[in-house]
Amino acid sequence: MDGIGVRDLVRSIEHLGDKNVSTTQKVTRVVVATVNLAPIDGEGEREPSSGMKEPTLKEPEPILDNSTHKNSNDYTGHQGVYDIKVDGELYKYGKADMTKTSKTTGEPKRLQSQLNKLQKENPLADIQGKILHQDKNITTKEIKKVETQKIQEYKNKNGKNPPGNQNHPGIN
Repeated sequence: MDGIGVRDLVRSIEHLGDKNVSTTQKVTRVVVATVNLAPIDGEGEREPSSGMKEPTLKEPEPILDNSTHKNSNDYTGHQGVYDIKVDGELYKYGKADMTKTSKTTGEPKRLQSQLNKLQKENPLADIQGKILHQDKNITTKEIKKVETQKIQEYKNKNGKNPPGNQNHPGIN
């Protein structure tokens, strides 16, 4: 057995939970790594098992650099900040990818999932969400600043964070 092949198989399995990689890429990595575990003859060449010709597989695409991931501070795209109110009182501020929207409401999926969760937890409450700021060409770092500024303004006025932002970092 080839130690490098074992290492590659372990690494490909470790990346199965990677959200930056498509399912096809994950499966391809595991298959390529498994094929690479074929026995090696005395010359260092791989021997196909049971007389079959070793398949030729396309090497999987490399794992995406975190700088391109939408949660990376360097990601630039269409992002926004929203608020959620419960019975007219501010509950929380949040940020959302404006390109991923609910097919039923048209709201960003992040906002809609928060609204759905709160409505389920509080079936008699009036739960409302609204986009306060959006920009089609803003970094995640900058949209986080907008969100943090909203939370800080609320805290300055009320002496505490909104209930849904109690653990938000960066608030004085």
